[in-house]
Amino acid sequence: MFLHRLFLGWTDKYGQVWVITGPVFLGKYPAMWLGQDGENKVAIPDALFKIVIRETDNLDKVKTLVFIIPVLATYQKELLCSQLLISFGYFLSSFGLFPIRLFHA
Repeated sequence: MFLHRLFLGWTDKYGQVWVITGPVFLGKYPAMWLGQDGENKVAIPDALFKIVIRETDNLDKVKTLVFIIPVLATYQKELLCSQLLISFGYFLSSFGLFPIRLFHA
């Protein structure tokens, strides 16, 4: 996927980056399931999130980018990064998450 190539480039540029990936379910219940009758079915998320974190020169601060990638978009032509990018604050508030301390002083 094109984002992975972008992240690899950032690793070359900044030395290291951290990528946290997980599922996004937009409704109360998953819209799609994978599996046959009689099998344990697996919920298919509506989208995936990727949080990219890198340290700055000021060790007390980090730069953070959040991408939301619709699952169906993975089967379409590549989208522009700007079409997938959302703010970290919007991500936290929209998905009921809370900030966690990622780095220790």
